[in-house]
Amino acid sequence: MARQMDPFTDNELRTQDRDPAEWRKVVAHLVDLVEKRGGFLGELALRGRGIDPDTYGLLWIPGHGAPAFQFDENGLRAVVQQANQCLASPNNPEPYSVAKWWLLPNVWLQKNVVPVNLIGRVPDDTLVQLAYFTANN
Repeated sequence: MARQMDPFTDNELRTQDRDPAEWRKVVAHLVDLVEKRGGFLGELALRGRGIDPDTYGLLWIPGHGAPAFQFDENGLRAVVQQANQCLASPNNPEPYSVAKWWLLPNVWLQKNVVPVNLIGRVPDDTLVQLAYFTANN
């Protein structure tokens, strides 16, 4: 499956009351944060690891790929997949909102704590519950 290179056209952003220039800055910031955490895995790299790029719960940033923090030596981390499934609900389908949740400080956590830093440091259920709570409040 070919991946979409530019997720939003300027007209699509305007219909969502988003300034295209500001939105592109947000996306660039998120991409930079992912790059600092191991970068992205493209479709070929995922398939080479036996991972289907269309796996439900896999965060994919259009034009870049799947953030590497989602994976360990065994593949897609179950906790990440479950949290992504909570966060990418029909009410919140865009990948950038999911990426922001993982990579930026969370209002429900202590100051400057970002959920991606909690992977493997807190029980998986805690992260999934936080994602669920965030998505539903």
